[in-house]
Amino acid sequence: MATLKKLKSWFYPVTPFTIVTILGIVIAIQSIYIGLTYESPMILYPIMVIPIVVFIFVMYVLDRFFIKSTPYYIIFVIELILSTGGYVGFKYMNGTNDIHVNTNEDYILVIYNAKENSMNNFKKTDLFSKELKLNENVIHLNPSLYLDDDIRILPPKSWKGGFQNIGKYHFDNDSIPYLYISKTFSPTEQKHIEQQFIDSLLSQIYHK
Repeated sequence: MATLKKLKSWFYPVTPFTIVTILGIVIAIQSIYIGLTYESPMILYPIMVIPIVVFIFVMYVLDRFFIKSTPYYIIFVIELILSTGGYVGFKYMNGTNDIHVNTNEDYILVIYNAKENSMNNFKKTDLFSKELKLNENVIHLNPSLYLDDDIRILPPKSWKGGFQNIGKYHFDNDSIPYLYISKTFSPTEQKHIEQQFIDSLLSQIYHK
């Protein structure tokens, strides 16, 4: 009976941290499964998630300590504010702007020469995340997005790896940034990762 009462004290009364801790444990188990099942870089997922869940569990231990001596409504309000702030902060830190590219070509060429604000074409998918879906392999973006870590160019899911080249193309006394992504490192596609091939693509675009 004493054991049952002790076990009950870990879950009752229910506070916001009770829900957060349970969800955290579920997410931690899921992250371990993903990390062990899928290939790199998914192994980084549990490495990032587990320390956060451990911190949440420590906070929940403190919750169980203070719940015995502090009025319930005070604990509830404080934890609700902390949980909401933590959720918003987590979403902000992990917000991304993804460009999903669907193409049958073996390469993707992103040229940062668009004059309009490219972010106007993105659609909101989350609190701090947006996405843009394209069915073309030559993409024009605003120069302000060049080397922006918040912008992710996502090739077709069928691509297993690839080669990336970041550089600048010189045309009419102008230096135009670009990002080139090739589907494969295969020797049979060697020409697709040579600088001469990339320059020829850019030349065709600018000398039409």
